Amino acid sequence: MTSCSGRLSEILRHQAMLLEHIVTEQRYYPDYYRVTFYGNFPGAIRDKRFIYRGYEWEKFGAFCERMLNKHTGAQLLKTLGDPPVDIRFGNEQYIQCTAVTPEADRARPIFVNPDVPLRVRNYYEHSAINVFSSSRQIKKPTRDGTEEIWVEKTYFTTEEAFPTVLRRSEVVGLDVVEISPLENALSEVEQKTKELAALNTKYQALAKTSQVVSTNALAMSLNSAVDAPLNTGIGSYRQMFFGPDYIARNPERAELVDKLRAAIDEQVRVIDSCLKLHKHLCPHEFIPFHETLEKFFKKNFREEIRRLAADELSEMIPPSATAGSSYQHSLYDQANTPSTARGNFVLPPLQLGSSSMMPASASYPPQSPTSGNAKNPTPHFKQTPLQRHLAHLARHGINGVSSAPGESGASDSLSVESLRNSFVNVGNANTVHTSAGDAQMSGTSVAASNVGSLNSFGSRLGRFSRFGSISFGRRGNNVS
Repeated sequence: MTSCSGRLSEILRHQAMLLEHIVTEQRYYPDYYRVTFYGNFPGAIRDKRFIYRGYEWEKFGAFCERMLNKHTGAQLLKTLGDPPVDIRFGNEQYIQCTAVTPEADRARPIFVNPDVPLRVRNYYEHSAINVFSSSRQIKKPTRDGTEEIWVEKTYFTTEEAFPTVLRRSEVVGLDVVEISPLENALSEVEQKTKELAALNTKYQALAKTSQVVSTNALAMSLNSAVDAPLNTGIGSYRQMFFGPDYIARNPERAELVDKLRAAIDEQVRVIDSCLKLHKHLCPHEFIPFHETLEKFFKKNFREEIRRLAADELSEMIPPSATAGSSYQHSLYDQANTPSTARGNFVLPPLQLGSSSMMPASASYPPQSPTSGNAKNPTPHFKQTPLQRHLAHLARHGINGVSSAPGESGASDSLSVESLRNSFVNVGNANTVHTSAGDAQMSGTSVAASNVGSLNSFGSRLGRFSRFGSISFGRRGNNVS
């Protein structure tokens, strides 16, 4: 091991340089093609499928021309399906070429981890893979006699993972999947959302640097998203799948319709984020183009924007603000909620005093408004010392009347004015006979007063409870 240290260090430095190039260098990944050889070819390649890795910047036409030049006398088979028997096993040579898409394993940690750089993710989307796919459209009849355009997707599994030394590998596995129009629409929307999200992540990172950023890639992707061609894109999906007749004809696809609607909503959110980023990064001369993108976005996604705005607004408003409740219920909730900002000073709902305009029978002893049983009342509020003394006076037939030291009219507010400006008048209580004749009830006639400190006043009031009714007035006023 010691003798190989120099060679090992050289290999590790070369490996470190390759890993660094994945992150730092701009790469252009070649395309992949499926090639099938039919007819009078050598036994090693006759009637076999291979996946070829093209050269950099080599397009489909150039690749087909290279294959024909390599196999002189062969003809290019332009059909996509399996050819007839006379072509497959005839004396002439045919080459069938089809462009394929690499299918990376999205469950790998490198695709799940959001912290992986975008260039590293792009590298593994085109490298270290052995599964490829190609698609073609087919027509299938529906229940009502019409035809739907389905997508037949074929997956090819190669013997070796790419890249390889020979730039080709034989296909050892074949799997065909038929995709409905609804599933295909969902796949296209999700793929476009991933493309926009990747660009959003890339340009957000570039926005934090001081270098000049070209927004062409972001602008082209946004343009294709907000202004799709006629009868394509999300506009056609709305007309085709979101109508009530489609669910009625295909009730088993209701869940997929909901997934498609959610995928479109997610794409609208990503487009909105990309538009804000594009507005921040685009040069001044591209401002009119950006405004055009925003107009198309608001026009073509009007329904989704309105619905998402309403949903976000309902999430921002707490449930208590939207729930319908009466005034009394709100007061009940507030009364039962402990407050730490101030003292728990609550006036109980007692019949404090009967007005001269009210009949005498309207005065009753203090009782909880929620208690229906007179034998076992359950007070809802805690009484203050003043209220307990007033209740004591009422039980003994003493009618306590108070008047404000300030204004002569009754007021529900409390005044900070001292009791030194008030005096006490003691009189006899009035007895009120009810219409029944014998029953006598003492009315607790107490008006709300501006008397300042209630606790100290309650202790003074207890000293005069044995003399009769108590009333207050300002010094200097005539007392009757």
